[in-house]
Amino acid sequence: MSALIRVSVVSIVAFSGMYAFPSGVFAEIPEKTVASLCAADENVIFACMTRQEKNASLCASKNLSANEGYLVYRFGRIGQKPELVYPNAPVSPYKIFTYMAHSNKYWRGVEVDFNISAHTYTLYNNYYDNEIHNDMPNISESGVIVRKHGKMIMQAECVEANAHLDKIGEFIKHDSE
Repeated sequence: MSALIRVSVVSIVAFSGMYAFPSGVFAEIPEKTVASLCAADENVIFACMTRQEKNASLCASKNLSANEGYLVYRFGRIGQKPELVYPNAPVSPYKIFTYMAHSNKYWRGVEVDFNISAHTYTLYNNYYDNEIHNDMPNISESGVIVRKHGKMIMQAECVEANAHLDKIGEFIKHDSE
């Protein structure tokens, strides 16, 4: 079993509201259009449609930077009032969200965590590069895990996802801090 390696976030260049990922194995993550619970004036960082037809969305203000802006997590059905909104009011994402990245030669995983009382929510995106098997497509999997006092109580895998958790790594606290 290969060990997970914690890595520093590669700087991501922002321009015109779009992000340029560094070249390399993980630069060609397929873009998907998935409905989200983000407002029209927010950027979609993570949109996940679950088997239960509920949506988990992580949304960023257009002005998100190291010094300003916000992130907000929303969960519920598209077209209805969200069941969960966190935080309730804009606050610096550095104070409440944690970022972690793991990787090896063929795999990269990114997580964003936040806590609501005894519950820890983890949004994740794992990307597998099938360099070994050139005839197989690259695979990306995303989802949400909820833990209570460290014990997993729920995992919802995305049946459709638009996950760009890498976009916010430089704006939120890393788990090693």
